[in-house]
Amino acid sequence: MEDNFEQLKQLKEMLESGAISKTEYDNMKAELLRESMANDGVKSAQKPSGFSLFLSRNKWKLLGFIAVIGAALFAWYYFSADPVEEGKKMAESYCDCQKKKNEAYISRLSEFVEGFDGEGYKFAKDVQKELDKLNNEYDLSTITPEVSTCFKAFDLKNTAAETEWKSTTKKGKSFWAAFQTAIIQNTDLVTQEEEIAMLRDRIQSKLATMIFDNPEDYENRKAEISSMLNGYFANLESDYFDAYSYFAYSVEQYLTSKNITPTEINIIQKKESDYESKETRLIDETLELTGVEDERQIWQFSTEFKAYRTSMEKYQVCNIWYEITLNKSGKIVSYKELRTENKKMLSAEEYNAMFNGGSGDGEDSGW
Repeated sequence: MEDNFEQLKQLKEMLESGAISKTEYDNMKAELLRESMANDGVKSAQKPSGFSLFLSRNKWKLLGFIAVIGAALFAWYYFSADPVEEGKKMAESYCDCQKKKNEAYISRLSEFVEGFDGEGYKFAKDVQKELDKLNNEYDLSTITPEVSTCFKAFDLKNTAAETEWKSTTKKGKSFWAAFQTAIIQNTDLVTQEEEIAMLRDRIQSKLATMIFDNPEDYENRKAEISSMLNGYFANLESDYFDAYSYFAYSVEQYLTSKNITPTEINIIQKKESDYESKETRLIDETLELTGVEDERQIWQFSTEFKAYRTSMEKYQVCNIWYEITLNKSGKIVSYKELRTENKKMLSAEEYNAMFNGGSGDGEDSGW
């Protein structure tokens, strides 16, 4: 306190001498009194710390900064993307592309089914080759340029989503769950998938009717049919011909007769007619499979037919086309005459000159 008295005395002298102004004197005097009181333990007179001074001087700036940070955090939380909604939006993009792809695929499958018979497929492997090509384009999303472009754009979105919505995070799990659920629940896709399944079943049904997988199988079967027909025509005019060896128990059609039995065919063959010395020979190169219906094969072929017409006293020579339908047991259920071609009526001399080398004996020397 004694030191402060001396300092106040000096300040008084400096004021009186004009060394300091009255304002300076008052400020310096107030500071000396504050320090004296602080030394005596008066807290209100003690000088605040540097941190307190900083807070005091920058109080409003700090409050403003805190307000800005708080507002930013609130805005981020409020406006940040909802993973569920974002997942649904991305699912919409995928479904849009998938619907376009399905539409194109359904169109191609429908065309395939409608044009199946017209294409004249003989072998299952040819059908499967076409199907594999179409299915590959579908799987790769290259079935049309529009579909390809759509999926390329979606792939970019998907790549970005995998980075933004990592499946290891809570929000990422919500995003991908919403994405998958939206796709599964898309009714348009469900309807399209049902139509695709139906068309595929129809194609498989048609494939099931194709009994030949490759040309080798077809040629082997053709040889079997040729052998059966040659045996049939060789025995047709003999006394030991039996229709049961070639025809099914119930025959839908035999020439102009319908719904008859092999017994009735045997009777028809034994009836007298205007045709005598009949001979029929299969022309192998004309034998062709023309269709398959309910596991029944339909074959067409041409024959060379010769007979003596008693009413006209001439020989008839012609080509006759037939169509036969075989059941899965290889028996004939339908035997139709389709048309006659190259018909000629020959005198005995003309006939012998053509088939017997002009021998003139009136006997047919055969084929």
